[in-house]
Amino acid sequence: MITYFIQVSLIWIALYVVYATLLHKETFFNTNRLYLLLSLGSGILVPAIVPLLSFDSQTVAVPLGTYIATMNEIIIQPEVTAKSWYESPSQLMLGLYLMGIFILALKFISGLAYIWHIYRKSTIEPKGSYTLVTTLGNHQPFSFFGYVFVTKKNLTNPNIDEIIKHEIIHIREGHSIDIMCLEVIQILFWFNPILILYKRSLRAAHEYMADQGMIQTCTKDTYSLLLLGYTSSGDDVALVNPFFNSLIKKRIQMMYAKKSDTSAKIKYFAALPIVTFLTIALASYEVNGQTITNTIEDKLTKIVTRTATDTIVDFNYETYVEKVKIVTSTVSDTIKPHFPEDILIIADGIKWENQKLMDPNDISSINVL
Repeated sequence: MITYFIQVSLIWIALYVVYATLLHKETFFNTNRLYLLLSLGSGILVPAIVPLLSFDSQTVAVPLGTYIATMNEIIIQPEVTAKSWYESPSQLMLGLYLMGIFILALKFISGLAYIWHIYRKSTIEPKGSYTLVTTLGNHQPFSFFGYVFVTKKNLTNPNIDEIIKHEIIHIREGHSIDIMCLEVIQILFWFNPILILYKRSLRAAHEYMADQGMIQTCTKDTYSLLLLGYTSSGDDVALVNPFFNSLIKKRIQMMYAKKSDTSAKIKYFAALPIVTFLTIALASYEVNGQTITNTIEDKLTKIVTRTATDTIVDFNYETYVEKVKIVTSTVSDTIKPHFPEDILIIADGIKWENQKLMDPNDISSINVL
């Protein structure tokens, strides 16, 4: 699991560096939004899918003249010693991880509960493409899925129509879905600070898209004065797109920025070699991790065994002879009386000097060369 989290972080960091250095100033706001979402999805899916694409062979090439005795499956399990939670780093890390998930999940549920709380005490007016929710609270205008929340005080604002139109664009573009997905990702990967940058950039892309839609119906100067003429008043509400926020200066700058040339879209392809390289790197890691060669008495033997979890693992006798225990059903007919007595026997990685001392009932499997 730790390896997976590290791989996810590497992909997220690499793709965000591309965004921060090449893309964030481009006026392709919807493309930037898609890039950020696809980057998050790639980070989660690529490390999970790559092992499925890796070479997974359970067949070991057998030299000519080799006799293989068919035996029961070998199941290798590490010896488990009971430890207190404070003596097991892995258990401690798991506990901290689950605690972080629990805390952020509570915060997420609390945000949803607050929206539901003000909704229940509000006046609801269906308006066709959206539903206007007039509340009694003290908060900024915001949208949440198909609902626009404004206070009674907001309704006296002479620019309330423009504010509502801005929120309608958020609704039409499905920005609440983006926010919900990002919140869930942040709950599961709460320890990863790169998600703070992703959230900030995604919210900025949302606002740029809404502002771009607004200046199609009114002038840039008029809309800029609207943003500058009103300061943020009222409480912030989590999980939503508020009209007033700390991005107002950047929003105005982006409105007046020169539109990016279409040829600049080629920059987005810079992410492809990064994803390809990381995919190949992770796949190579998996392949190398599944196979190992061991030299025993100058003979090259590849040992690949299957665990109870149905995962290919490496097993090196010399490394694990003291750490693992073979658990399997016994095989009573492994050693036959007609076997020569001068054969070389390697048992658990150790040369067995006298095979007569070996009880056939204790043998789990045998590979005869």
